[in-house]
Amino acid sequence: MGDYYDDRYHDGGGGPPPRDYPDDRRGPPPGPPPGPPPGPPKNQGMATAPTDTSLFSKKFRDGWKKAFASKQDLWKVAILNVSGRDNSALNHQIVSNILEGINNGGDEIDNRQTPVGAIVHHLEKRLKEPDWIVAFKSQSVFHYVLRQTHNYGFVMAICRSKRSMIDASNFSDLNPSAAANVKLVKTYGQYLMELCFMKAEIDFPPTRFENSRPEDEGKLHLKYRQDSLEEVLRDFPFLMQTLEAFLQIDMKILPMTQAARNQLARDFALFWKCAQECAETITDLFFTIDPRQQKTECIGAKNMFTRFVSEYPRILGDARQRMAGIPEIELPRMGEPPFDLLDDMEAYIRDGPSRMLGTVGNYGSGLGPTSIGQAGGRGQAAGPVLDGTFFLLDDFSEGAAQISADDSAFNPFAAEAQAEELAKKTSETKEERKARRKREKEEAAALEKQREQAALPYAGGEAGAARGASEYEKFSDPSFDPFTQPSTQQAAQSGVGANTAAAYQTQIVQQQQQQVALRRRQLAQQQQLALRQRQQQAQVALIRRQREVALIKQRQLKAQQQQQLQQKQVQARQISQQQAVVQRQAAAQQQIAAQGQATAPQQALAQSQAAARQQEILRQQQAAQQRAAQQQAAARQQQAAQQQVAQRQVAQQQVAQQQAAQQQAAQQQVVQQQVAQQQVAQQQAAAQQQLSAQQQMIRAQQEQQRQALLLQQQQAQQRYAR
Repeated sequence: MGDYYDDRYHDGGGGPPPRDYPDDRRGPPPGPPPGPPPGPPKNQGMATAPTDTSLFSKKFRDGWKKAFASKQDLWKVAILNVSGRDNSALNHQIVSNILEGINNGGDEIDNRQTPVGAIVHHLEKRLKEPDWIVAFKSQSVFHYVLRQTHNYGFVMAICRSKRSMIDASNFSDLNPSAAANVKLVKTYGQYLMELCFMKAEIDFPPTRFENSRPEDEGKLHLKYRQDSLEEVLRDFPFLMQTLEAFLQIDMKILPMTQAARNQLARDFALFWKCAQECAETITDLFFTIDPRQQKTECIGAKNMFTRFVSEYPRILGDARQRMAGIPEIELPRMGEPPFDLLDDMEAYIRDGPSRMLGTVGNYGSGLGPTSIGQAGGRGQAAGPVLDGTFFLLDDFSEGAAQISADDSAFNPFAAEAQAEELAKKTSETKEERKARRKREKEEAAALEKQREQAALPYAGGEAGAARGASEYEKFSDPSFDPFTQPSTQQAAQSGVGANTAAAYQTQIVQQQQQQVALRRRQLAQQQQLALRQRQQQAQVALIRRQREVALIKQRQLKAQQQQQLQQKQVQARQISQQQAVVQRQAAAQQQIAAQGQATAPQQALAQSQAAARQQEILRQQQAAQQRAAQQQAAARQQQAAQQQVAQRQVAQQQVAQQQAAQQQAAQQQVVQQQVAQQQVAQQQAAAQQQLSAQQQMIRAQQEQQRQALLLQQQQAQQRYAR
């Protein structure tokens, strides 16, 4: 805990921006009112106090607010002290007090009379402060409390209903010296939002117990080392999303001495181990599922593994760039991603277990009738096996997969990974492991040297020396008859020449195997590049289609608005006409009342005229309603026609895009086949050239041997004649 808070800020030389902390307008808690505090003049609160840009004025305002709050709210003082504007480390004692208040303060985060409610209220206000130092310190306190508290109710209440308090997407700081730190606060807030969302959905990492030990967190990744894919497929998307949000944090400008750095390092180690365990579990159990009965699980596992493989290089590259120089985070080494396994997964989903012919193998720990051999190596009919270093984590993972024989020729870390795996199983010490590695290297070098010496004619090795001595003794023996011994050609075929040819042929076969493996890797990389291009094209087409649909919706909305406006105008006219009729009737009644002496025929005539006027008005209203109905019907027909035209355009665009994608895929396949044929032809020509050169060398050696043998025979005949 001491190392967590004993460091210092480095803000690049610029001071904090001039900002005011908004006053708490709710007033003091129930009780006797406090005395008049020193500070601003009468009728002037803290929020309306004049703003000064000097550092002294900001510290003075913070001190005045602390003194005023000391009589009202203890937790307000604690939050103000721990998130001050000065460039100092977090106070260990204050953070411990805040954590203790949350652990024992209940889960009523909306009740300010409880410790938890008061802490959440004041911490939320400091998180919204437009000062990057204050906001970053408050985020660090929130992150630490969220991961260290054992108050389960508080954690769930924050993550489910109050996580918007940590949202920093609209954060801004107008101070020019803090321009580079605004992005840091935003990305850190986004990561904390994803962390809260993951805890609310799957409760991971789980909330601590009251008496839990720190070393228990190092075993949380073992949760995903299991024999079921259900929980892995449920949690894996949340882990990947949180990892991607974590890697968005600009670690280069992160204060290297701040406590948040240590907490981020621990989070990265935990989530990285969990993601590795999920990927290993998927590869172990995928070929044990029957795709005819559990097709949904097969497709989900394949999609998750595809996302992991495609995002793995980018995530590790970002991690190397953003976290360089941080001693708490030791990045893992990465082997080549097994892109060839994706094709086998697709074929397994399409054809089922009937496609995977060959020996009953084991991929990882899953049993099933597959063409994939044992994870430790590949047989003659073995399929693609994951490179062990792909899941190798120096200190972050356990139980790395075994290394295949052919991949170790191209991967410099393969032998080291196998040695580390063996060391974990046998519990070797570091010195013993180093000694064993040195001994294995020496033995391998000695064995290779013996093989090279055994391939040379009459040179090197005990066997070659013995053969040379026996031949010399034969020619120096007076009773030796060269005419009764085997011929030179027979000796060359049964002797060193045959051994040399066999050695050269073995080398050629090994080189061809290496070239085939290299070509397979190149084709896999080309397929990966083509897949990424197709994905990008599909995304572009999807964006275009979404834009077109949005444009069509906007047009429809405008047409509806125009129709509604016309209807409102018609209704307004009808209302005005009705009002005019009512006014006329009232005027007529008034005239009738005023002319009390009018005759009965005149009254009847007036009534008939009024009735005629009413009938005329009704006819006009009916005609207006009919015109409005006709306009609405015409608008509906026009809208339906526009929709049909838009649908036809979208369908035509989709067909054109599909045709273009098919043509491009066919062209790529043709190009790949041509490249593969050219490579095979080049390899065959090179192999033939090597074989012809080796045959010429063998013939020259045989000719030299024959001449030497003839010379020795002549010398023997001369000695015999003497």
